[in-house]
Amino acid sequence: MDLELLKDLVKEHNEHNNAEKLDYIKNLESIKLNLRAKLKEQSCESLGQWFLDDKKDKFYTTPNVSYIFEPKLIHTYKHYLHTYEKKQQEKIKDKFDLLRKIDKECINIQREVVTPQASYTVLEKITYVKEFKLFVGAIQDLTQINLIKKNIQNIDKALHALMNVFDKNVILIQCSLDGKINYVSSAFCETSQYTDSMILDRNLCEFQDTKKSKNILDIFTKSIEQNKTAECELKFLKKDGNFFWVKAFISPILNTDANVTFTLICHDITSHKLLENITYHDALTGVYNRRYYSEMIHKEINRCKRDHKKLSFAMIDIDYFKQYNDIYGHREGDEVLKQVASALDKNLKRGGDHLFRMGGEEFCAVFTGDEEMAFSLCETLREGIENLQIPHVGNRVSRYVTVSIGLVVADLQSDVIDELGLYTTSDNALYSAKSQGRNRVFVHTNSDIEIF
Repeated sequence: MDLELLKDLVKEHNEHNNAEKLDYIKNLESIKLNLRAKLKEQSCESLGQWFLDDKKDKFYTTPNVSYIFEPKLIHTYKHYLHTYEKKQQEKIKDKFDLLRKIDKECINIQREVVTPQASYTVLEKITYVKEFKLFVGAIQDLTQINLIKKNIQNIDKALHALMNVFDKNVILIQCSLDGKINYVSSAFCETSQYTDSMILDRNLCEFQDTKKSKNILDIFTKSIEQNKTAECELKFLKKDGNFFWVKAFISPILNTDANVTFTLICHDITSHKLLENITYHDALTGVYNRRYYSEMIHKEINRCKRDHKKLSFAMIDIDYFKQYNDIYGHREGDEVLKQVASALDKNLKRGGDHLFRMGGEEFCAVFTGDEEMAFSLCETLREGIENLQIPHVGNRVSRYVTVSIGLVVADLQSDVIDELGLYTTSDNALYSAKSQGRNRVFVHTNSDIEIF
């Protein structure tokens, strides 16, 4: 798991407590690595031997374990026996006697070596070389080794407990380049209402609502191309048919077998998106409102400049709508606004297409594309409204509800125009569409664009 990426996530959302936990986890992981290296080193350094000359009754050790059997205190068979606990001494004497009598026998024992200075946990393998009347003990000091192992076990327990916290509270997903899921956290299961067995080995796209958020596979591809962590908002479907939104940090990881997997570390932003929906969407029609237009249009202009794309700006007005309200009533007028907004929105399907209700019966569509594409799309929008065949006896140009559209296509690399210029120019184009008979699209040419 990419702990640094997880830390970025919780810091992004001011979860300081989680960030502190992650710092603690990273420190524990570092300590654990150091302890494992120390364990390996200690396992080699703590090996040694002792010898007991049975004939001369002389006990001595190799230098690296002399601290266990202090030479000044332990230098005879009797002294050696006293390093055992009292209840073990008679048993060991019997075993030593047995070794003297039977060839190829050995004693394997793990015990505490008790000396006036200290106590050590050791593992001994004792053999008797009858030819030389010599006891030989291969010994390993387990004192530090056991302490290191215990510390590693304690760290593992702490890591397990802390990672359980994140498993239950942070939405984590791991999947392959083609979207096949190989891991989900408990938090994802709880939020989505699926069990992990219902999710694993399925494609992440099956759970994503791509109508409202970017296709995850496209994000994967872009993340690899740019070789960096992607950040985006994704909408997922729940088992009960509802949905939830997440802010996702998507990190590509190259495995040892050269395959790429992706880790998605997500934060549930459903409440934020619901609030955003109330703030930025028109209550009647459900499309974006003027407030969101005011925030988005400058970003869209800058994006088109950066990506060298032409920006299309279309003002859309329902023809003779006042007359419709006078004839059919405002309640029916509201229903017309809903149907018109829905029809327009269905034809603005690309990720960069935006539809706004600017007020009353006036809408605005903002999208990218050249003049031919923009005009074709606006014609589709216009025809789509008339094809709804909503009766309108007060409409002087058709039996049904229709719209007029004023379109301006700006090449922001060469045209010096801002949001006000786009709005005013497209509004002028809308006026021309109405003055020329309504139920039509009028396009301002570049020479007609007003400079602001």
